[in-house]
Amino acid sequence: MKDRWTRVGVAFIVAAALVGLATVHQYGATWDEEIALKQGATVITWYKTGFADRSAIDQSNYRLYGGLFNVFAQAARAATGSGLYEASHALSLAFGLVSVALALWIGSRLGGALAGCLSAVFLWMTPVYYGHAFNNPKDIPFAVLSLAAFAAIVASWRWLPRLPSIAWIATGLAIGSTLAVRVGGLVLFLYLAAVWAAWLAIRAADRTPQSTLGADVSALAVSGLRIVLLAWIVMVVFWPYAAIDPIRNPFDALQATAHFPDYTGTVRFEGLDLAPNHLPWTYVPVWFGVTLPEFYFVAAAIALWQTPAVIAAIVRRQADGERVVLVLTLVLQIVFPLATAIALRSSLYDGIRHFLFVVPLLAIGAGIAVASFLQSGIHRAVRGSVGALIAVSIVMTCADMIRLHPYQSVYFNRVFGGGVAAAAERFDTDYWGQSYREGVEWLMANYRPDAAEPVRVANCSKEFLTGYYIDATPAARGRFVSVPIEQSPQIVLATTRWSCQEQTKGRVLHVVSRLGAPLCYVIEVAPPARGTD
Repeated sequence: MKDRWTRVGVAFIVAAALVGLATVHQYGATWDEEIALKQGATVITWYKTGFADRSAIDQSNYRLYGGLFNVFAQAARAATGSGLYEASHALSLAFGLVSVALALWIGSRLGGALAGCLSAVFLWMTPVYYGHAFNNPKDIPFAVLSLAAFAAIVASWRWLPRLPSIAWIATGLAIGSTLAVRVGGLVLFLYLAAVWAAWLAIRAADRTPQSTLGADVSALAVSGLRIVLLAWIVMVVFWPYAAIDPIRNPFDALQATAHFPDYTGTVRFEGLDLAPNHLPWTYVPVWFGVTLPEFYFVAAAIALWQTPAVIAAIVRRQADGERVVLVLTLVLQIVFPLATAIALRSSLYDGIRHFLFVVPLLAIGAGIAVASFLQSGIHRAVRGSVGALIAVSIVMTCADMIRLHPYQSVYFNRVFGGGVAAAAERFDTDYWGQSYREGVEWLMANYRPDAAEPVRVANCSKEFLTGYYIDATPAARGRFVSVPIEQSPQIVLATTRWSCQEQTKGRVLHVVSRLGAPLCYVIEVAPPARGTD
């Protein structure tokens, strides 16, 4: 049975990879990709100029983030000769698929083969995660590398207190790579310390001699120091701002990102447009509630129902100490960042984008809970009914993902979100502008081939989101030209963010939509003159 579920999980990952590779070229560029990938180029320039060019430190908000993913994306582009965003999307997909494999391994380690298989399926069938896995250069790499760090922490348990080289090097590389994307990865050291402290507590409870405990503490301290030093080196290599002051600057960036100063727009939440620093504390819980598929809530109900029995087993010391500690650490990694963001009243926007790193952990927790229930001694009919309910939810979610393609990230569930069409009236949908690509493609295929001069095209977000696809299409370059929205465009592509489509006066030519929700409007604001024969 164990091998069967492992094989099913591996087969699922292979199928996911094949579908991903077949469709990755269909995803559009997103709002932050231009600045993120430019950062990768500035990090490379920092080294090429012998640290003389400080663009990676002084330009934009580059100092706040490590450049690991962006450097690799630039390297992938140079190696393959593909377009910049195409290379970034392929690399992002590779990261996403790695996270599914990690979910399979961690779930199997903590809950058995069925738990691992379910963890992998739940994660990749989470539309908001799936959609971002194709074109998010910030949050997906951070989520995947955070998960890799947790996998290393889980694996380290078997070697405590003296980690062999492969264990501490793997842990240091994983944590350091996470820090080389986003400084919030510093919290991984806390989780590592918590797991090791729990291991020591279990040893002490078993009446291990004090002299042995002292040696254990010393061994853990040596391994911990090695991990911290290696992680810090990896972080500094990909983060010039950290390199110029490795002690102070990472913490300066941590404080700055907790109350992000650069975002000045409003956030659509429950039908209201609010400032990102004046959102109610319910913002994050509500967004998770309306965007996670229903099978997560079935799993949550199962977990709550199982909790008293688990607590009783812990009190009677009948539970496996390793499994208890690692599962509780999993829960801590879910609860702590969400509670911290709420308590600190952090500036929030873009739904749960900044909390995508929590989704793989939720998927693993759901997989463990559901597998435990399905393999319990509860009446077979009850287990079958719950299993059928989860299967129906997965099938319905998958159907919605197909119909939303390639905009799975705008998904809203039916039970709490009311479905995509209804939720679109109360929440932001395509806040990242990925639907501009489809709008441009419609324009190139359908609009005024007889225009006397190139049609001036703008959008409501960032010029590159339309300009990139115009410039990349030889047949379009003679017919269209990308301009900023301030320079008298004749066509404006408008997403619904900040109600741009309502503020743009003109004739609506086409609407990009999915499941009844409009995502991007193609609006003619000044018809071009016709050419003469």
